[in-house]
Amino acid sequence: MPTLKDIGLFGPKVRQAFTEMGVIGFESVDLDGVMAEDERTAEEIDAARRAAAARLAARQADVAATIATGAS
Repeated sequence: MPTLKDIGLFGPKVRQAFTEMGVIGFESVDLDGVMAEDERTAEEIDAARRAAAARLAARQADVAATIATGAS
């Protein structure tokens, strides 16, 4: 993903506007590193959701088995 610097749009006017908005410090952020960390975090969240879904499915199976045992 191109940034303003990459496409030559990070001139004095844009730099001044970013300064006034208080976001000029983000110019030095390692975008690739941030995106990689976001991906790792998303993978961790997905893994936690899958684990929770598996626990829920196991619990539902236990409840269904208990009900079936009591019904017979």
